[in-house]
Amino acid sequence: MELIAADDSLGAVGRNVAIERVRTPYVSFCDDDTRWQAGALTRAVASSRKIPGSLPSPDAASSPATGVKIH
Repeated sequence: MELIAADDSLGAVGRNVAIERVRTPYVSFCDDDTRWQAGALTRAVASSRKIPGSLPSPDAASSPATGVKIH
Protein backbone atom coordinates (compact mmCIF):
# COMPACT_ATOMS: atom_id res chain seq x y z
CA MET A 1 0.00 0.00 0.00
CA GLU A 2 1.20 3.50 -0.77
CA LEU A 3 -0.06 6.69 0.92
CA ILE A 4 -0.28 9.70 -1.39
CA ALA A 5 -0.67 13.01 0.43
CA ALA A 6 -1.56 16.30 -1.25
CA ASP A 7 -1.15 19.78 0.26
CA ASP A 8 -4.72 20.68 -0.74
CA SER A 9 -7.97 18.79 -1.19
CA LEU A 10 -7.97 17.41 -4.71
CA GLY A 11 -11.55 16.14 -4.78
CA ALA A 12 -12.20 13.86 -7.75
CA VAL A 13 -8.79 14.79 -9.21
CA GLY A 14 -7.28 12.79 -6.36
CA ARG A 15 -8.43 9.61 -8.10
CA ASN A 16 -6.58 10.60 -11.25
CA VAL A 17 -3.43 11.28 -9.24
CA ALA A 18 -3.75 7.86 -7.60
CA ILE A 19 -4.35 6.11 -10.93
CA GLU A 20 -1.18 7.66 -12.33
CA ARG A 21 0.78 6.00 -9.50
CA VAL A 22 -0.69 2.52 -9.91
CA ARG A 23 1.76 -0.17 -10.94
CA THR A 24 -0.80 -2.99 -11.01
CA PRO A 25 -3.12 -3.93 -13.87
CA TYR A 26 -6.27 -3.04 -11.90
CA VAL A 27 -7.40 -0.42 -9.41
CA SER A 28 -10.62 0.08 -7.48
CA PHE A 29 -11.80 2.80 -5.15
CA CYS A 30 -13.97 2.42 -2.09
CA ASP A 31 -15.79 5.60 -1.08
CA ASP A 32 -17.19 6.36 2.34
CA ASP A 33 -20.59 5.11 1.16
CA THR A 34 -19.24 1.91 -0.43
CA ARG A 35 -18.80 -1.52 1.07
CA TRP A 36 -17.25 -4.27 -1.05
CA GLN A 37 -18.90 -7.64 -0.58
CA ALA A 38 -16.61 -10.66 -0.27
CA GLY A 39 -15.48 -11.73 -3.75
CA ALA A 40 -16.95 -8.70 -5.52
CA LEU A 41 -13.67 -7.57 -7.09
CA THR A 42 -12.73 -11.09 -8.15
CA ARG A 43 -16.10 -11.45 -9.88
CA ALA A 44 -15.78 -8.02 -11.50
CA VAL A 45 -12.37 -8.85 -12.99
CA ALA A 46 -13.55 -12.28 -14.16
CA SER A 47 -16.60 -10.75 -15.85
CA SER A 48 -14.57 -7.97 -17.47
CA ARG A 49 -12.02 -10.41 -18.85
CA LYS A 50 -14.81 -11.96 -20.94
CA ILE A 51 -15.12 -8.68 -22.89
CA PRO A 52 -12.16 -8.20 -25.28
CA GLY A 53 -10.38 -4.89 -24.72
CA SER A 54 -12.35 -4.01 -21.58
CA LEU A 55 -9.32 -4.24 -19.28
CA PRO A 56 -5.81 -2.90 -19.75
CA SER A 57 -2.95 -5.21 -20.41
CA PRO A 58 -1.10 -6.13 -17.20
CA ASP A 59 1.99 -4.69 -18.92
CA ALA A 60 0.39 -1.27 -19.49
CA ALA A 61 2.74 1.49 -18.38
CA SER A 62 1.65 4.51 -16.39
CA SER A 63 3.53 7.69 -15.65
CA PRO A 64 4.10 8.94 -12.10
CA ALA A 65 2.06 11.89 -10.82
CA THR A 66 3.75 15.19 -10.10
CA GLY A 67 3.11 17.66 -7.30
CA VAL A 68 2.24 15.09 -4.64
CA LYS A 69 4.18 13.76 -1.70
CA ILE A 70 4.67 10.00 -1.69
CA HIS A 71 5.10 8.46 1.77
